[in-house]
Amino acid sequence: MTCSDRDDLPVLGQTPSEPYQPEEIEGWTARNTVDEPRLSELVELYEEIGFEVMLRPVSPDHAGEACTECVMVEPERYRTIYTRPKSGG
Repeated sequence: MTCSDRDDLPVLGQTPSEPYQPEEIEGWTARNTVDEPRLSELVELYEEIGFEVMLRPVSPDHAGEACTECVMVEPERYRTIYTRPKSGG
């Protein structure tokens, strides 16, 4: 199963250019910007070790310098993984 098949992960914005507010990611830590198949593997790993996971589309403005070329060619292919500890309960 790939992340694109999952409906339970929050994704802020539907396009890389759609704005989002800083408070929407407050408390979340940006971990990785990747595409499949590593995206699904890392989401599963973070969940297994007890994190909540959120995915965010990537824009070239927010990609690291080494990633800018790839992201500019196919920005819809990449997601940034954000995590935070699961709340007790």
